[in-house]
Amino acid sequence: MCAFHGQSINLIVHFTIRFFMLVVPVVSSTACNKVVAVYPLNARDGGRDITQNANRPARLRGVYPAPGPDGEPRAAYRFTGKRNSFIEFPNRGPLDTKYSITLLAWIFPQGKPGPIANYHPNGWGVHFWLETPKTLMVRFTRRGKRGGRRRRYTVALRSERIRLNRWQFVGCSYDRKTGMARLWINNYQVAQKNIGRIRLATNYPIRMGEKIGDRRRYYGRISCFQMFNYALTRREIQGRQRTCFKQRK
Repeated sequence: MCAFHGQSINLIVHFTIRFFMLVVPVVSSTACNKVVAVYPLNARDGGRDITQNANRPARLRGVYPAPGPDGEPRAAYRFTGKRNSFIEFPNRGPLDTKYSITLLAWIFPQGKPGPIANYHPNGWGVHFWLETPKTLMVRFTRRGKRGGRRRRYTVALRSERIRLNRWQFVGCSYDRKTGMARLWINNYQVAQKNIGRIRLATNYPIRMGEKIGDRRRYYGRISCFQMFNYALTRREIQGRQRTCFKQRK
């Protein structure tokens, strides 16, 4: 059939394509829900992102391989809680989720608070912290305009359910479609608040362990830092819990 009516089919396809180009809006690929980065933070991968995205390796300083949440001996990094013990993730665009976000990580806190993920090494973009030894906190800072309004803070979400000297899978999420911000510990939602529809201050490098100019420096271990450009559901978060675990034979 196609062999006999090839010219007619070509005309139909041509006009169909022209029609969709005129009436159907083009959807940017950045609107797709996707994994932005996965940093296992183990001795094998160092500061490398294991996704296929074009993220540059993180800079490791004053951190040391340590046992991870899966029991493997070098599957995490230990932060000393002292000056210049941090990991910094370069961000020239790929880690800038701008509208919605989920951050996940395994943490093993040992008594000193500090940043798990602080956008802006010496400032306050979006920041996800162990605020006190047992308090998990996130604040989704509103993005400022170039040459205009500065960054503005939203209401922080907090939970005092962190336990010392044990592994916990923690996370935070923000969904711009609903304005809902959430805080997660071990796959359970421990805080939520509608903060409105904002653009996120995620257009900076990320510091983990230490923020410049702040005396609070994280002491403990961190493994498997994951980032997404959308708000994950509880089931999706649960499904990411073992992402960096070594597959045993």
